[in-house]
Amino acid sequence: MMDWLQGEEPDEGILALASPPLKHMWMNRADPEDRGLQMVVPQHLQEEVLRLGHDVPTAGHQGINCTKERLQPYWWYRCGSHIRVYVNTCGICNSMKKSVRHLGIPCHYTIQDVRWKGCI
Repeated sequence: MMDWLQGEEPDEGILALASPPLKHMWMNRADPEDRGLQMVVPQHLQEEVLRLGHDVPTAGHQGINCTKERLQPYWWYRCGSHIRVYVNTCGICNSMKKSVRHLGIPCHYTIQDVRWKGCI
């Protein structure tokens, strides 16, 4: 990767055999938003980074978007989907959510105590 960044572009065959994180880094090397450098997180530390970005009191169990924003300086392959799954399966977040079940307006039926008169 360092040779590629110093000006030597890889041919398609080498790039096709590269790992998904390396392909991602190469394809996003000239990010138009210029988000800055991101630290690549090894697989054995990803759960800890997720915990620190979502569960600690300063993180406040925000939602998916806030957690993604908080973890912007870090990157690993499929980090967006891992964040989504982590937040959606958070026990504290799920216990605090409001019910999304809409019961509608309660129906109160009153039965009229009027006798029908026959048609004449």
